Amino acid sequence: MRVRANQTFYDLSQVSPAHTEGRLVYELGNRQWDIPKLRELVEDVLPHNNAFDDVEVEHDFETIGRRIMLLNGRRLDHLHLILLAIRDVTEQRRMKAQQQT
Repeated sequence: MRVRANQTFYDLSQVSPAHTEGRLVYELGNRQWDIPKLRELVEDVLPHNNAFDDVEVEHDFETIGRRIMLLNGRRLDHLHLILLAIRDVTEQRRMKAQQQT
C-alpha cells in the first residue's frame, strides 16, 4: 500500500511528506508503522474486498511514544487503493481512566 497522508498525520507522527509519499505504510518513520495487526488488516482488504471499522491497535512508537489508535480501512471503489483512517484516542483513554479512579 503506497501512502499519501494529510497534514495532521505528518504533524502527529513527526514524519515529512518527502519521507512518506510513495512509500509503503510499513516503511514510514524508520519502519515504526510495521505493526503486525495493521499489516494483517490492510493485507486482507484488497484481495478479499474487505473493510474494517474501529479496530483498536496499541503501539509504542519510537518518536511519539505509546499510542492507542482506532483504525478504519476500505478499498476505494474498483481501484487497488486503500483508504486508511487512523484516529488517535490515546488522550481520550487516559482522561477516561483518570475519571474512573
